[in-house]
Amino acid sequence: MPPPSTQKRPVKLVAWLLDDGTPGHWSMTEGLACLLAEHRDLESHRIRVHWRIGVARQLFQWAARLRLKIPNPIRNSLLQIEVPEVAPCPGLIISRGGATLYANAWLARAHNAPNIFIGTLRKMPPSNFSAVILQRNQGDHPPYVSLPLAPTRIVQQALPAKADAFAWTSKKPSGEIACLMIGGNGSGHLYQKQDWVHLAQGINRLQREFGLSCCISTSRRTPPDAETLLRECIDKEAIAEACWWHDGDRRPCLEAFLGVAQHAYCTSDSMSMIEECAAAGLPVHALVPITANPPASFAAYLSRREQAGRIKRLPLAEFTNLDKDSSAAADWNPVQPEDMSAAITSLIAMLRL
Repeated sequence: MPPPSTQKRPVKLVAWLLDDGTPGHWSMTEGLACLLAEHRDLESHRIRVHWRIGVARQLFQWAARLRLKIPNPIRNSLLQIEVPEVAPCPGLIISRGGATLYANAWLARAHNAPNIFIGTLRKMPPSNFSAVILQRNQGDHPPYVSLPLAPTRIVQQALPAKADAFAWTSKKPSGEIACLMIGGNGSGHLYQKQDWVHLAQGINRLQREFGLSCCISTSRRTPPDAETLLRECIDKEAIAEACWWHDGDRRPCLEAFLGVAQHAYCTSDSMSMIEECAAAGLPVHALVPITANPPASFAAYLSRREQAGRIKRLPLAEFTNLDKDSSAAADWNPVQPEDMSAAITSLIAMLRL
C-alpha cells in the first residue's frame, strides 16, 4: 500500500476507482469516471479492495465514526488494497459499495485528494467525503449530490457508433427494435417458471402483432433452465439478435443493442441494468415477476424512477397484454444528455477538479 503522497498532481486528473468485486458496484464507479472524462482529462486506474476478515470492515467504519486512528500494521493486515505499480498518486478517489467506504475515506485523507462515494454512508461521517451521490434528493446539503440517473457507462450520443462497430451475427438490425436485458433472482425478486413463460409469450406477441423484434441479453444471474426455456419458446422471428450467457456468448452487447432500439425492457431485479437502459434515453419497462419483495431502499428507488417518468413497472403476467403504443405515452420523461452533462459539470465545479 503506498505511503501518503506530497508530490504535485499532474494537469491530467488521476482517478483511483475502487473495486470491491461486485459487478454492479464497479459498473457505476466506472460509469462516473466515464461521465467525468467527458468534461475533464482523466486517467483512471482500477484499485482492488479486499477485506481479509469480514467483521473488520464494520470495526474500521466504527473507528472512523469515533475518529479513532488505526495503526498501519493492523490496517495493512486486515485490509488489502491492490494498487498497480503504474498508477500515479491519485487526484481523485471514486467508489461504490460498503466494502469500499473505509478505504475511500482513508486513501483520500492519505493522499490529500477529493473523494466521491456513490450510495449511502452507513453511519460513516459525511465529513470524510467530498461528494456523496445518492439516488434520492437531499436538497442543498453538501456533500450530498443527486444526479438525474445513477452514473453508467452509457453515453447516448455514442450508441449509434457502438452499434455500427458491433459483431452482429449477420447484419445490424433495422426497423422497430426493443432491447431486452434479463437478470434473475436477487433484490427480493424470485422468478418462477411461469414468469419466464410470460416473458417469452410477451416477446412473441410484440413481434406477431406489432412487428417489433428484440435484441436479447441474458446474464450470469439468469437461471440456466430459464435461459433454455426462453430459447425454446421465443419465436425465431422475434429475435433480432441474442447473447445467451449460459451458451457462452459473452459479447459486450448492451451499448450496441441500445443503439438500434427504440424501446427498452429490463427485469426489475437489477438497478444497474435499469439505469443503463434509462441512460440511453429510451422508454423503459421494468418487468416484475410474480414474487417481488424488494428491500425498502430498492422499492423506494423503483418508485422514484417511476414517479419521475424514467421507467414503468410492468408485471410479467401482464406483458402479454401490453399495448405497443404505451411506449409513446405522454407521461414518459426519458433522460436527456444535457441533463446529466449539467449535473456532472456542477459536480466538477463543486470539487474544483
